[in-house]
Amino acid sequence: MALHEQIETLQVLRKQEEQAYTPGDWLSMRQPLHLEVDDVVDYTCRYRTAKWFLQVVDTCNFHSETAEIALNYVDRYLCTAPEVRLDRRTFQLVTITALYSAIKIHEESVLAPQLLTTLSRGAYTTKDIETMESRLLEALDWRMNPPTSMSFL
Repeated sequence: MALHEQIETLQVLRKQEEQAYTPGDWLSMRQPLHLEVDDVVDYTCRYRTAKWFLQVVDTCNFHSETAEIALNYVDRYLCTAPEVRLDRRTFQLVTITALYSAIKIHEESVLAPQLLTTLSRGAYTTKDIETMESRLLEALDWRMNPPTSMSFL
């Protein structure tokens, strides 16, 4: 690929990142004062989610980029659904669904929703995951191919 084509590709990726795929900073958004700290989704929850994503993709021999994509879905979704930041159980469903969707879209093999039900220790049914996937897709306007650090490299 010629240098001008590489530059053009980087410009397109940057434009996509800025206009459609950059999540807002949901972690800095104010929370209601009456909530207990244990209820609110915070930086620690996000950190544990990222760590869990990497563990799952590593265990399943998926690309680490898929974990980055799933985290992008979570971050963008939380900017559109602030109520999720107030309920860790719903946040967990969002994270499981985001990883499921990222794997389904970006990997050659998929995880069955039943396996995710098992991973959640039965906390969520297949229907819960599929319903949340529909909400996620709608909230993200079906923009499921964010540029990643690897795509820039």
